[in-house]
Amino acid sequence: MLSATELDNTTRQAAHETAEERLKWRDINHVLVSTERHGKKKSKKSVGPEFDYSLKPDLCLRINYDRYNVHIRDEVIVHATEERWNKGAGVIMKAILAAALKDESTMTDDRTHMAVNINEIIDKIPKDGIGRIVDGMEGAKASRYSDAVKQFLRLMAEEDAVMGSGNPYLSFEPGSSAYKVEFERVAVKLRENLMAKLVRERLGEQAARVLAVVARAGKVSETTVRPLLSER
Repeated sequence: MLSATELDNTTRQAAHETAEERLKWRDINHVLVSTERHGKKKSKKSVGPEFDYSLKPDLCLRINYDRYNVHIRDEVIVHATEERWNKGAGVIMKAILAAALKDESTMTDDRTHMAVNINEIIDKIPKDGIGRIVDGMEGAKASRYSDAVKQFLRLMAEEDAVMGSGNPYLSFEPGSSAYKVEFERVAVKLRENLMAKLVRERLGEQAARVLAVVARAGKVSETTVRPLLSER
């Protein structure tokens, strides 16, 4: 039997060997074939021979579905933000998601790993998105579109709402002027919207009203539901 110290050393050694093996297989020489260039003049800045690179013919490529799914999720959130508010809010949400995207981001995250501040968000907003932001927020001036961005952030974080009264897409980090995207809250809202749409299509508007009341309250009595069914 190994002692606790020997077991710990063995575990560390195995982890080190696994990491070394992964680095070896990630080496560029396992992916590319280099061919020295001939018949072309070398640039003055180049040192040593110049090479052309091509993929190995027997190389098998695989889609990184984990990262691919993260990008799809982010696009769905942007679309949901546009539907709930407007195009300007969608531009800002896309900028937040781009600024918060990390290598370790996964589909199981309840929220973004790191909070991003306003300057990081503004840096990710494309020039063609500025007009949508300003047009989408009344009272904002084009010369101070950063004020419009701040208004949108407060709106999507529901900073002025009573605690628990809504379903904010963002959470505010006090003292840092930074925000996180609340993936789980967005998912809850999307599920509610989808359920309401299905009920409205199959059972009608009155059933959708009943569903909305039950969803907010958790459970309701017949006396609460009956007036909703009598409404035209």
